[in-house]
Parts: sequence; structure tokens; C-alpha cells
Amino acid sequence: MKLKEFEILSIKYFCSIINAKELDALVDEIDSTSNDKIFKNSSLLNFAINRCMNNYDSDKSKKLLLDKIRKDKSLKYKLNLRTLAKYAAIAVFFLSVGYYFHEDFIFSSGFPKEEQTPNNLISLEIDGEAPKVLSEFQNINIKSNNNQPVVRQEGNELIYKSNSQVTKISYSTLSIPYGKRFSLSLSDGTKIHMNAGSSIKFPNVFVKGKKREVFLTGEAFFEVAKDSLHPFVVNTNGPKIKVIGTKFNVSAYANESNINTVLVEGSIGLAPKGRSLEEENLSILNPGYMAVWSKDKADFSYKEIDTSNYTAWITGKIVFNHIPFGDIVKKLERHYNVTIINHDKKLDQEIFTASFDIETIEEVLNAFDKSYPINFIRSKNKIIIN
Repeated sequence: MKLKEFEILSIKYFCSIINAKELDALVDEIDSTSNDKIFKNSSLLNFAINRCMNNYDSDKSKKLLLDKIRKDKSLKYKLNLRTLAKYAAIAVFFLSVGYYFHEDFIFSSGFPKEEQTPNNLISLEIDGEAPKVLSEFQNINIKSNNNQPVVRQEGNELIYKSNSQVTKISYSTLSIPYGKRFSLSLSDGTKIHMNAGSSIKFPNVFVKGKKREVFLTGEAFFEVAKDSLHPFVVNTNGPKIKVIGTKFNVSAYANESNINTVLVEGSIGLAPKGRSLEEENLSILNPGYMAVWSKDKADFSYKEIDTSNYTAWITGKIVFNHIPFGDIVKKLERHYNVTIINHDKKLDQEIFTASFDIETIEEVLNAFDKSYPINFIRSKNKIIIN
């Protein structure tokens, strides 16, 4: 085997994209030639690189990137964000791949792996198995522990396929940490956008004759595929939402006092907590309205709203429209993956209207400071307001 061919097979092995035939050829070559030493050195080099990758200061690099964008904007240059995003994605791809190589190498070397999933990583639990950590920049087929293919991952989206032969429902749970977003397409074609600090339990495949049902904690935007024979049900820790085919947003965070449902398109019915989904129990919501379920009062209230304010998070924006700072803090913590400790209790009651996209958390707080004095200090991921 030529050296170049051996190098290509080695790269495929480290990238986990080598097939069975290529793997056999690689093993034979290692056993029969001096390439054994080259492969060992490559393994050590790969390990060393990924140790460095794990110490990579992503926050510092992000700040440098955003500073560059703002500098270009201030000079009124036309920045091609799509091209920039492409190269940024390539850079982060190699960083995330490095993390997985490092983990696999440590495990195969006999060192124990962490049992607990780090809270800044996206995880997928398949039918009660141990959670699998997902990189946002990988394209792979994800399999169960018995080596059965379950779902295809394409970047920051999971894509499930329908299977008419499945007769028993099995569930997976997708968990999104603070500071990140993710999407999934269910087996019926329903698209779900997941916001930071959220998790959802859902069937790997919808079974004919059974209702389509998911369980949400946190916030998600749903684009439900129409199927009049199989209503789509979203369960929260408050009301249930019954859908046939529509677009809507549900915010059901455990640390929020209300559960908000915003209808963008179509029609949905909401059943109070503990009530069935029979027609007589449903409150019908029309497009452009929000249903607010009070956890304390165990009752609905309704108001007409601009739906774009409640769905802007899908594109990475955060919008506050006449919101108390105490509620804003919760959203900032999820969006920026920080802990904010506010010692100014009067500030919690102050009302703000603002929107942000690429700003850092410091720039956001400085913007609020123009309306109300805010003195804060930051230490890593903790912000203290005095």
C-alpha cells in the first residue's frame, strides 16, 4: 500500500468515517509493515491536538469575532455574513471533532469517561439508554446501543424517518443547554425548533392509530405536519395543547410563573392542567393571540400580540417588549449561558423594551444602563449586579 493511501485511511479512521473494508485494509497494513510506528505517532499527535482543543477559549474567540463584525459595521463595510458563517462553522467543526476524538481515545486507552453529561453540551437519550452527547457540526447516523439506526443528524438538526413496520412506541429525549439552540424533524414531518435550556420527549416513530404526542419543558416553536386522523398533542407541566396542523410557540420553563402559547398560523385547542382533550374542555386560540396559563391561578388569560416578538429567538435574537428586568434576567441567563445575581431589588421591577442579536452580555447590560443605572462585575460565567 502506498503511503498516501495509508494516510487517507488513517484520517478516515480518526474521523470515524471508515468502512469495514477500509478498516480491514488499514489493520492489515499496520500489522505487516513499518507503518505501525507512523500510525502510533499519529494517534499520539491526535491525542495531543485534542487536549489543546479542550482548552480552547471559545468565549475569547467569539468576542474577537464579534469585535471584528462590529468594527466592519462601524466602518460601513458590507460584510458577507454567509461566507463568514461558513468559515466559522468549519473552524468550530474541527474543534468539536477534536473533542470527540479525545473522548474516544481516552476511553479506548482504559481511562474512565465522565458519567455525567456536561451541562453545556446537547444530549440525546434514546429509549432510556445513557445520553449521547451531540456536536452541532457533525453529520452522522445515530444508533442505539444494539446498533440499530435511530436518527440522522445533519448539523444542528435531528431528522427522523417514518417506518410503517413499527408497532410499538419508543421515546427519545433531546436536551438543550443554556446558550444553544437545536432543531428536530419528527417522523411525520413536524419540525420543532428548541430554545436554550429546554428538553423534549418524543416518539422515535409515530405509530399508525396512535395520537402524536410530545412532552415539553422549556421553549419550542412547532411547525406541525397536518394529519386530521392523528392529532398532535404537546404536554407541558401545565396545560395540554391539541393540534392538527399549524405553527405555534410554547414557552413552559419550570422557573417561570406562566406558560405561554403563541399561535402564528392555524388553530389550536388548549386544555387546562388535569383535564382531558375532549372538545368541551378545549379553549380555541386564534392566530395573533397568546394564551397565558398562570401556574398560581391555574387558569388561562388571552391577549393579542405581535407574534414575531415571541418567535425571534429562532434566528438568535432576543426581544423584550415592556418586560420587568426580573423576567429579562431569566432569558439572558438562558441565552448567554450565564448566572446573574441581582442585589438591586428595585431594578427587578423596572420595565424595559429592547432587542438584541449579536451583542455580548456586557453590551446588553450596558444598553440597559442607559435607562437605569446598572453596576455589574463579571467573573467567568457569573455576573453580579450591585
